[in-house]
Amino acid sequence: MRRSVHVGILILVLLVVASGAHAQSQPPSPQPPAPSAPAASPAASPKNQAPVPKPLRHARKVITDDDIQGIGSIYKGGGGPDLSGINDCDRNCFESVRSAARIYPNGTEWKRDLLDAIDKVRSDGPWQGLLGEFGTVRGKFCSLEQERNEELARVSDPHNVTAGEISVEEKYNRLFKSAQADLLTLYDRAHFLKQAHASSALEMAFMDLQTNRIITASCYSLSQLYRPNWESSDDP
Repeated sequence: MRRSVHVGILILVLLVVASGAHAQSQPPSPQPPAPSAPAASPAASPKNQAPVPKPLRHARKVITDDDIQGIGSIYKGGGGPDLSGINDCDRNCFESVRSAARIYPNGTEWKRDLLDAIDKVRSDGPWQGLLGEFGTVRGKFCSLEQERNEELARVSDPHNVTAGEISVEEKYNRLFKSAQADLLTLYDRAHFLKQAHASSALEMAFMDLQTNRIITASCYSLSQLYRPNWESSDDP
């Protein structure tokens, strides 16, 4: 009896040992793969990212005569007055032309007549071309005046009249006389061209007003004008 018990215990021990050895001989069960990090998309790559735009720089502006025209006058500089509005006529102009033409202001018919007169003067090609020549001569007067003043400033003595000052005055007196002769020639040509409009006092009066506008246009010195700084402050 006791022997059979010993035999049973021995068999149980052998079974346990065999079971452990079998478990060690089995390969380990595969483990589920660890989740991998998502791959970076091409759009997220630093190389493919759009560059950050730089702040815009102020545009450089070139100062032209168009920027400084007017200034209380139709004169543009040494080249002559700006004639772009020489055929314009506002209410004051209407009254001036009416008075010069000796038209009695009765009703509004004379205003319609003046509108027609202005259209005819505007469409007169030779006359419009002559107005351009008046502008050139006016520009010549203004240039001479500025040049004379600059030369006098260089040679004048505030305490005494100098020989150099007198020489400058004589020089420009001759130049002004030459320009005056050119102006008189233009007036002669203007008188001839106006004969085509002699039947209309309004047309004649408006043409006289145009030449007067040009010849009395004020002069100014370009060198005395303030020129703003248009350059960007972030220039290297």
